[in-house]
Amino acid sequence: MRDIKELVVKKINIFPVDYIPYAHLMRQDFIEHMIDRYKFQKHEMPFGFHMKEASSLLVFYSGEYDFEDKKIIINKLTFENRKIVLEARSSSQVSKKIFGAIAKDIKKFDPIKAFKMSDACHQSEETSCIVSLDIEYMSIYSEELISFLHNGFLPLLKHKYLDMRPKHMSFQVDFEPDVKLAQEKIMLASKTLTIEPRMGQSLKKKVFYTESPFDSDTHLKLLEKFERIF
Repeated sequence: MRDIKELVVKKINIFPVDYIPYAHLMRQDFIEHMIDRYKFQKHEMPFGFHMKEASSLLVFYSGEYDFEDKKIIINKLTFENRKIVLEARSSSQVSKKIFGAIAKDIKKFDPIKAFKMSDACHQSEETSCIVSLDIEYMSIYSEELISFLHNGFLPLLKHKYLDMRPKHMSFQVDFEPDVKLAQEKIMLASKTLTIEPRMGQSLKKKVFYTESPFDSDTHLKLLEKFERIF
């Protein structure tokens, strides 16, 4: 495994009902503080905070965080009802530090100064990256499938084919209900495992787009195992 690019970690924290102090986070002073602190290029609040039945939704886009003399790009930071989601171009370790900094910012505007990321009812992560893997990708498919493609499918084409390659390979994982989370009215969303040829790259270059419901360290270890097997 080499040439790891476009590493993105999404951290998702879900809190008890009414825990996030939205009455103070949806105010202009908090928004201005976050824009100044993280240099967000855009933000939106699609619903008025006092609109009946509307979601408490505040989204910041394209920010930055200084870490060890490096500028870490924050793709998106979302506050939505019980959930805070951070999507950053960094490892899980750095993303955790960014989340910690954001928690301190929230606490500044929390009138009772009680906000803690550790109070989340549920925490999860997702990681994606572009990576070069030393594998012959077609070798992961069965001989029967390869035979069907070459002897059953290709001869039926009216025009001579130039190339044929897999386009997508993703697996959806659904979870059994968790009793403790169900008590908090939290349902586990389906997650995706993807290891597929990078769009726009020749299959011979062995470049892949990958995505998993894991922290970045576990994600990379999973790719190493995939590479060893195939």
